[in-house]
Amino acid sequence: MFSRLSLEGAIDAVAGDADVKGGLYGLTLSDTVRQRLPAEFGPSFDAMALKSGEIDLELKKLAYRPGETTKPKLDYDVQALLHNGVCECPKLPFPINRLSAKVGVKNGVLTIDYAEGGNGSTTVRAKGTMAVGDPETAPLDLQVDVLGLELDQRVKDRTPPEYLELWDVFKPEGRVDALVALLRRTPGGPIGVGATFNCRDVAAVYRHFPYPLKNLNGTLKLEKRQLTVDLQGPVGDKPARMTGTIDDPGPDAVVNLDIEAESVPIDKAFLGALPPEVRPWVDRFNPAGAVKGKAHIFRKPLVGPNVNPEGQIAVDAELDLNGRCEITWDELPYTVRNLSGRLEIHPDLWVFSKMVGRNGQALITGAGRIEKLPGPDLPNGDPPLKIDLDIAAANLPFNDDLRKSLQAAWQKSWAIINPSGASDVTAKVRIEPNTPDNTRITISPRPESGIRLVVPKAAEPGVEPGQKIELRMDDALGQFEFVNGKVAMRGVTFRFHGAPVQFAEGQVEVKDSGQFDLAVSDLWVQGIRLDSDLRRIMPSLMAQFAHRLDDGHPFTARGNLQIGWSGRPDDLAFCSWDHTNVFFINNSIEAGIPLKHIQGSLKDVSGKSNGQQLEVHGIMDLGSVSFAGLQITQLEGPIDVQGGVARLRSLRGKLLGGELFGDGEITLDDTPRYKTSLSLTAADLQEYARSLPGRQSFSGVVNAAVEFNGLGSDIRSMQGNGKGSIREGDIGKLPVMLRFFRGINQTLSPGASPRGGDKTALFDSADLEFQIVNGFTTFNSIKLTGPAFSLQGKGTRDPLDNLDLRLEPVYGRGRFEVPIFTDLLRGATGQLMSVNIKGTLTQPQPSVKLAPGPQLPRLGDRRNRE
Repeated sequence: MFSRLSLEGAIDAVAGDADVKGGLYGLTLSDTVRQRLPAEFGPSFDAMALKSGEIDLELKKLAYRPGETTKPKLDYDVQALLHNGVCECPKLPFPINRLSAKVGVKNGVLTIDYAEGGNGSTTVRAKGTMAVGDPETAPLDLQVDVLGLELDQRVKDRTPPEYLELWDVFKPEGRVDALVALLRRTPGGPIGVGATFNCRDVAAVYRHFPYPLKNLNGTLKLEKRQLTVDLQGPVGDKPARMTGTIDDPGPDAVVNLDIEAESVPIDKAFLGALPPEVRPWVDRFNPAGAVKGKAHIFRKPLVGPNVNPEGQIAVDAELDLNGRCEITWDELPYTVRNLSGRLEIHPDLWVFSKMVGRNGQALITGAGRIEKLPGPDLPNGDPPLKIDLDIAAANLPFNDDLRKSLQAAWQKSWAIINPSGASDVTAKVRIEPNTPDNTRITISPRPESGIRLVVPKAAEPGVEPGQKIELRMDDALGQFEFVNGKVAMRGVTFRFHGAPVQFAEGQVEVKDSGQFDLAVSDLWVQGIRLDSDLRRIMPSLMAQFAHRLDDGHPFTARGNLQIGWSGRPDDLAFCSWDHTNVFFINNSIEAGIPLKHIQGSLKDVSGKSNGQQLEVHGIMDLGSVSFAGLQITQLEGPIDVQGGVARLRSLRGKLLGGELFGDGEITLDDTPRYKTSLSLTAADLQEYARSLPGRQSFSGVVNAAVEFNGLGSDIRSMQGNGKGSIREGDIGKLPVMLRFFRGINQTLSPGASPRGGDKTALFDSADLEFQIVNGFTTFNSIKLTGPAFSLQGKGTRDPLDNLDLRLEPVYGRGRFEVPIFTDLLRGATGQLMSVNIKGTLTQPQPSVKLAPGPQLPRLGDRRNRE
């Protein structure tokens, strides 16, 4: 049992006093030794749970005074050295091997000078004092150090119940140095525990912010019922730190923790650590990158039935984006890269500030807040939120990334408007439950931006199914403001086929189906030409109409315009206009009845077209227009285009100082069909004379009426009739009557130019009636009346402008019909002289035929014969 025993001392047999000292060396621990210990030492020995080992005991003093009344009868001091012991305490997670210790027992007090053992790589050291007796109640003051303790299931299984909750709160792994202090001041009193855990590359996941932390170093200090946390470790490639306190560790813990990190990767681990009510909103922004941040975590237990056992938890965080972040918002999936700024996260509030990022050339900034309001969730399951965001983008390109980020309706419209270039954008989003959403996005295109409006072309012969037309609008500037599903446009300018276009304001509404409606007011198109390039993209009906107006001179128009599409693939886009004025500056309309040198406007024009049908209504107000070589002024009247026909009704104007009235219509076919009726009253023939070359002296009051119709420019298709008269005149030349109707000549023979005619006798009035059949003119009645004699007759004009007129003289004015005498006189004069006119209207060739006979006077010289 032992290797050596020494004992010395003295015993007083009479008094019973004893003084002994000595030693017992090499004592092997066993149950036999335990059984032979004094009863009062048994509990203390059992508490050490020594199962084996070797002890050297030194009895430094043993004094026994049975007669002592003022002091303890027994006074002892024993020192023990333990070698190679094994402690198998059931309260420890593992046995302690290789245990060595120096222990002293003196007068009822057990003193551990040192004790050291281990288990694997774990070293256990202890020192302190303890009253001899039951360790469950005896006073004690112990310091136990466990170095390199592996935080495994064995340790968790031996953790006191009141601290077991910490394992679930932190889920620790790794090694720690545990420095534990135990203190009980009075027998049976409460035991105080103080502990410091020095973490050595520990990993942990905090339950209320389950972001996995690894390689943690630092301390956890437990004093009374408060755990003080001070841990450091890397997060990402930068340092992080957690500090704070946990009061009353366990289910009723009150937690105050602060976390600071230089660079936290925004990955699955970070997103998974967010509170459940926050995570869905973060996911909508699809963040990536890393942030510098700090967070405060607060937790307190809830009291009462049916409460959440997790308690009340609040996470307040401030995240500084380091410029390497990016987000892609589900509502507008346009990725913002190189993002910097600050994000504050609170239980019921998110605050964005100084957000700056890029996407290619675009610089994007933003700020705002999202606030969770009190009250039940919305019908869709989302919490009630108040959203207030301000976002701006400078130099945002119209590229494929932007197209793909738009809502479905706008993606469909993108293929219709095809924007190009770049713009500056500002967005204001205001959303609150039980209040209509207020989203306002303002787009300001940058120079050299534009759109290509591509719409289906009207189905017609020569147009393949699905063929489209393209309208380019270049250098677009202005403001386009998206407000709750509609786009308001203000101060917009662009160039269309080289012509500047502007409008004060307008609106576009686009639906998910792709249906859109665009309306603008005060649209002003300046100096546009309806040339072949522009007509090529028009539907044929509009192109035919425009072809009549293309003479190389530009037009200017101002009014309201609407363009739209139903969104159905087989439907045609449409346009309409109203309150429009079209201004003519020396323009022409080339049709069967050409109008030249038009000055004036079409007022209050309205209409619509879908490419297959064209409808126009308005009022013509022309200051001047040249019709068949004659200038018409103050020409007014309504104009209507419908059913492929342009109609002029109740026209009124001024011609040669007289009043001109008329109606007309013309079809919009490639070969137009036209019909016109005109009347002229009280025109001044002298006004007409002034327009002729040279010096003309004729005058008179002209009244005329004409009706004709035809097909295209083919003279042989013309039908018509007319009549005219000159009164109170001085008609100095025979062809003047024919010249007055030069308008008819120019209509029937384009390109003819007036020339002077032969001299005739003077006449003071003239009358003419004619009829046109298939371009062939029959003059049913021609009468030139003078004071001395008159000429009366008939004639024809063929489609090649060849005249054949026969006039016969009537002495006097021929206004009085005397029976028998007048007929005899007319017959006689007809036998004496007749006038034949050949040539053309512009170059008439009159000739006079005289009948020979003694009854005729001699005409004398050549001048008299003429």
